[in-house]
Amino acid sequence: MPASSVWPARLALAFLLVVLSSASVLLWRQIDAVQQQRIDERIGYQARSLARQLESTLHLEVANLERIARLWNSLGRLPRASWDEEVELILRGFPVYQSIQWVGADLHMRWLLPVAGNEAALDFTLAPEHPNYPLAMEARDSGEQRLSGSGELVQGGRGFVLYTPLYRMQEGTRVFDGFLQGVFRVEPLMLQLHDHEYLIAVSRDNSERLQLEAQLQRLSQLDGLTGLYNRRYFDQQLLAEWRRLRRLAAPLALLMLDIDYFKPYNDALGHLAGDDALRKVSAALRESLQREGDTACRYGGEEFAIILANTHQEGAEQVAASIHAAIASLDIKHPSSPLGRLTLSIGITVVDPVIDEQPGELLAQADQALYRAKHEGRNRTCLWQPPVLDLHQAT
Repeated sequence: MPASSVWPARLALAFLLVVLSSASVLLWRQIDAVQQQRIDERIGYQARSLARQLESTLHLEVANLERIARLWNSLGRLPRASWDEEVELILRGFPVYQSIQWVGADLHMRWLLPVAGNEAALDFTLAPEHPNYPLAMEARDSGEQRLSGSGELVQGGRGFVLYTPLYRMQEGTRVFDGFLQGVFRVEPLMLQLHDHEYLIAVSRDNSERLQLEAQLQRLSQLDGLTGLYNRRYFDQQLLAEWRRLRRLAAPLALLMLDIDYFKPYNDALGHLAGDDALRKVSAALRESLQREGDTACRYGGEEFAIILANTHQEGAEQVAASIHAAIASLDIKHPSSPLGRLTLSIGITVVDPVIDEQPGELLAQADQALYRAKHEGRNRTCLWQPPVLDLHQAT
């Protein structure tokens, strides 16, 4: 065959190889994308399943730590032997604990079990620069438990910390006496609560494990019944928005909402109907928020909170009116309400965050406005007004 006739064939073959190689790369990328999508979907499913099991399991452990705290708060600081006995009983029942600790009022580690594997925490002090410090201070000031997100442990690895504040009586006054801390390591929780081979593999693969942790972190910020953000997330978000808008010199609006006559509703129709009503109201609140960044939270019980960043009074009142309309359209029958249907009361406050104010003042103002809405007949919105100075009384 002449050389001139061989080259076109070789070029054609080379071109075909290039095309096939390109097609193989594209096909591989498509397969990889589909595989990654399946992994993401499976991680999401596993995360939701794990989070539900985690919530259920931790609920029992929260109750156990609360029981010790009640003993401490009512009887005074427990003797070390009694504390050890109570803690060892809990550890035997739930081996996923990394440790249970007492951190004193000075936030320095006092007691810890088990010691083995936790030696690095024996001299631990919860310093202001620690990522969990603000959360712990919230627990101390509120008297309520707080669960941290996933973070690095001084013992190594990642885990969650449950802060349970302790108090004792001193000369007739209740004083803060530190925290009872339950420390849960992430990976043993995964293996304990969900022993599927896939999840074990994910927990060992760093990138996918971090994906799973991120989803668990997000799910830990949600209220299990309503799907809205929970109280812990609300506290964090209010402080974050306060600081951000203070730098921008922009207004911040806060709405506090409460379902009217909700206890009689539960008494008349039962708690299952009450839970269903909470879910429907929560969905209506979520749908009433049009802007990305507006935040609806379940504050507790039948009370809700909405954070509206960069929002003036008119915008806040429009959101409140939209919520009233949405709740009315649900037409949830309420045998114990004068209107015969479920309604909400709303309190609004709008401020320009400044240096000498704190987010807690904003919360107090919205609460006062909500109280006025209740006092004036319910099913209405009231705007917080600063107290009027009585000039006659002042002089």
